[in-house]
Amino acid sequence: MIRRIIPTFNATTVRPTSLRPIVGARPVQPKRGLSDRLDEMKQKENLEARAHDEKLLAKLREAHQDKTKHEESTKAKADLHKSQEAKLKEIKDAEARVAELKKQHKDIAEELEKLN
Repeated sequence: MIRRIIPTFNATTVRPTSLRPIVGARPVQPKRGLSDRLDEMKQKENLEARAHDEKLLAKLREAHQDKTKHEESTKAKADLHKSQEAKLKEIKDAEARVAELKKQHKDIAEELEKLN
């Protein structure tokens, strides 16, 4: 009678090749559920929306800085114009005083000639 040995798989025996882990293979990841996929899609959309918002904020800041620079230059031009007008007014007042002094000088000179 030939005795046939039926292999039993216990902790001391070697696993058959079909059950051995493949060397260098990635570990098997459990299948993800629909909710996991939806969560990932929402996170991705949130990140994209946040990036878009940051770009818009950067453009807004840049536009605000440009506007501020424009306002500052406009204010500086207005101040310069006012100071130039003030100087021009001073010059006109000085010319008027000079003309008046010349007239007074002329009147005094005429009176001196009359007295002489």
